[in-house]
Amino acid sequence: MVQIVGMQDITPVPNYPEYARGVINMRGKVIPVIDFRMRLGSGLQSYNDRTCIIVVNMPRESEYLGYIVDGVEEVAEISEEHIVKPPHLDGKLKSTYVAGIARQEWGMQGRRE
Repeated sequence: MVQIVGMQDITPVPNYPEYARGVINMRGKVIPVIDFRMRLGSGLQSYNDRTCIIVVNMPRESEYLGYIVDGVEEVAEISEEHIVKPPHLDGKLKSTYVAGIARQEWGMQGRRE
């Protein structure tokens, strides 16, 4: 991840897919922005004061991409040995958007009952 920024003006781009909201200018770089909720098929929702853009470096293209998300709760550095493959779902569901799941003790807190 590179940076988390608040919502800002997004310039629409003709013929972009609906989930690709357009581009932003960040320090002189033109960055495409994708609404993550729309990309996952959940539809467009109005943005609020918690909505933000996570700007990430796409290593294969050496470019940046922004993801509009509902909010960010926490940012953590996770070492690679704590990341496991997502569970296999009998080949019925494809895990397109999840490359790995972090196993951290802090990740379990708040979910125990």
